[in-house]
Amino acid sequence: MPSHETSHRYGPGWRGPRFFRPACQRRALLELTGQLADLVRLRVPLGEGIAAMALDAPDRKVRSLLFVVSLDLKSGLSLHAALARRANFFPASYVDLVRVGEETGRLGTMLDRLESSLLQAGRFQDALAGHLFYLKAILLSVVLVGTLAVLMLSNQFREIFSSFGSALPWTSLWLIRLHEPLSAAPAWVVVPGVLLFGFVLVWMERTVPLLSVRRNGPSRFLWRILMRMPWLGRLYRARDLSHAARQLETLVWAGMPLDKALDDAAAGDVSPMMSAAMTRLARAVRQGQSFDAALGRESIRLFPRTFRGLVQLGEQAGALSDSLGQLAQLYQSEALNRARLLLNVGAPLGVCCVGAYVFLVCHAFYGVIFGLSALVTP
Repeated sequence: MPSHETSHRYGPGWRGPRFFRPACQRRALLELTGQLADLVRLRVPLGEGIAAMALDAPDRKVRSLLFVVSLDLKSGLSLHAALARRANFFPASYVDLVRVGEETGRLGTMLDRLESSLLQAGRFQDALAGHLFYLKAILLSVVLVGTLAVLMLSNQFREIFSSFGSALPWTSLWLIRLHEPLSAAPAWVVVPGVLLFGFVLVWMERTVPLLSVRRNGPSRFLWRILMRMPWLGRLYRARDLSHAARQLETLVWAGMPLDKALDDAAAGDVSPMMSAAMTRLARAVRQGQSFDAALGRESIRLFPRTFRGLVQLGEQAGALSDSLGQLAQLYQSEALNRARLLLNVGAPLGVCCVGAYVFLVCHAFYGVIFGLSALVTP
């Protein structure tokens, strides 16, 4: 039986499956949430219902996860306790919302809200990743075209015209000097190196969310570089604020204490700097400060005046959840607009770089040919 095999391979200490691509995990979590909401609405026993879901799950990782969760439920654990054991797959905010739903008898409503929140966050992430991926593809094309042109042309050019010495045009001398560092390595080493560079760019674009969850030294270093870049820094800061506000909105709406909601947001898909700030805010709220007063002690680079102003209005009006929802939409729009502007500027700039490089190569070749009469001494 599959359930027996799963129980044999995965024990209570198994923290759930890991996905190489965060987008795959988001889609799997979204689909699973919708199915759980259907089970609750139909009043199907969760243990048997989740086991039936596992039989139809197309992904092996999700199938194993569902079998283990169903076994935990059949052994007497509550749903939130079973999900908390698989922290690699279920975020802390997800588990806490399920717990609130079970304790208040609103599990179906909580799962519906979770599904809506995950759907909005997934669309935002996919749109942002699509813009940045296209920009990286343009950058890779520029680097690849330039490297191949240097490898294929400049060596022959140097052999033919190097005897002319300093009488060559400046573009010709530049092309010859450009080839010198590449001439030490054969083409079969340089070209795969450029392709590897492109793979690293794609890998970084897909793994930045994973690095933000790990909070380790390399992750902090990478995020500090991103945050200090003139345009990308504000883009990723808006992304962080949108994610944090979205999670806080759902948690506060569910009636979660604000300090606990901030702790859950700190463990979500945000940068290490935002995670540390959320942890400080949670500590300040536990000590009796208001959310607005705690925000006033943080850097304005992390939490702009717009964020603080809407939070203050929400606290004073008793509608903090609504204010956080507006902030999530505001910073989501800002991040996407900045990504579109970056793409609209980066794509033509990449084309201009390729055109400028082609002009320099043509000038280096044809400038010598057209000036042969002046270079050759009778």
